[in-house]
Amino acid sequence: MRTALSIVLTVMVAAGGCKPDDAIIVHEIPKEVSGLDGIRDSADLTSSNSSPRSKSAAMGQPSTAPASVGSPTRMVVALFQRPDAAWFFKISGAPDEVGAAEPKWQKFIDDVKFDVSGGNEQPKWELPEGWTTGPPAPFRFATIKMPESEIEIRISKLGGQQDLLSNVNRWRASQLGLPAATADNVDENFESKTGQGGKYLLFDQQGMSSGQSMGAPFMNRAGGGKAPLVPKTPPAKPQVATETGPPQFDLVPPAGFELGKTSPMVVARFVKENDDDKVQISVVPLTAINKWNDNVNFWRQSVGLEKIDDAKMLEETQAVTVSGIEGKRIELLEDHDGSDQGLIGVMVKNGDLAWFFKMMGKRTLVRENEELFDQFLSDFTFTAKTAEPKKAKPEQANQ
Repeated sequence: MRTALSIVLTVMVAAGGCKPDDAIIVHEIPKEVSGLDGIRDSADLTSSNSSPRSKSAAMGQPSTAPASVGSPTRMVVALFQRPDAAWFFKISGAPDEVGAAEPKWQKFIDDVKFDVSGGNEQPKWELPEGWTTGPPAPFRFATIKMPESEIEIRISKLGGQQDLLSNVNRWRASQLGLPAATADNVDENFESKTGQGGKYLLFDQQGMSSGQSMGAPFMNRAGGGKAPLVPKTPPAKPQVATETGPPQFDLVPPAGFELGKTSPMVVARFVKENDDDKVQISVVPLTAINKWNDNVNFWRQSVGLEKIDDAKMLEETQAVTVSGIEGKRIELLEDHDGSDQGLIGVMVKNGDLAWFFKMMGKRTLVRENEELFDQFLSDFTFTAKTAEPKKAKPEQANQ
């Protein structure tokens, strides 16, 4: 007998607990700007790139002063996802300079707290001896200068919960010349850390500076701005849901699949391994502005297929129903020389979210498990019930 799981989708929000500290000083910058429109025109917030330390050797990071094109650059971005805003603490520069200053800037970030008094939450900190605050800069909350070093900590603010994938790909692809991340591996670009101000994500990577300080999939606008310089620009990337509410759903684990790793974007994942190959089913809720055609072409590229036009897309798209909601489905299972990977993708829109259901893996395994995927979709139900997630017992999940 299979057991349904009731899942609660939550957006990662940093804990706000702070210990009192008599020496803490609140820094306020008069012309603080928050919101995407201001940041779109700013060259500061987006000039940082980072990823987990385990990957820093393979990735690049920008420098504090504008890096010359093609120069080795290390970027570090600490992202605090607060309830009402996202705060970015960015360090970038030559890898040896950023590395030499790491003990100091890491301690500074860990010691940052958030002042929630007065209904206008802001970060607060105590400057170490010799550190100074730089002059106000457009679209920047504050600039912290370290003594005897070119390293700066640039602090910026955006409203609401941030799209992790778009930020990662702005830093990686547009600024460091690194391959773009995907919805499935975006969480691998961050290390989860905890400081005085609660949990935060640390992006710390190294690459070759592209000479650009701006650029992201969601920042390209008609009539203004240039497309980011990416060696091989992929189709438009999905955008993660920004809702802070808890959409919920019930599902039944597919028979023979094990529970897989989830992330802020992938709210459910099931994996089946066969020798050295595997196939996985994932559930990803994104903002409803995501377009079916863009995602399909992104999927096609991920399994080694070329993009297709809207007319061909319409021919290949099938109708599907998930939890009583009509949606779209596509199978990318044709044999070709580009890759042995296959994929079945589904999208339904429920309220303000577009829900993407995907089974991907070795093409032969995807074909073998197609009926299980269809049953998984049939069992999936959006629900308003409040329940704790339950794990199916192994003997139940495999029946």
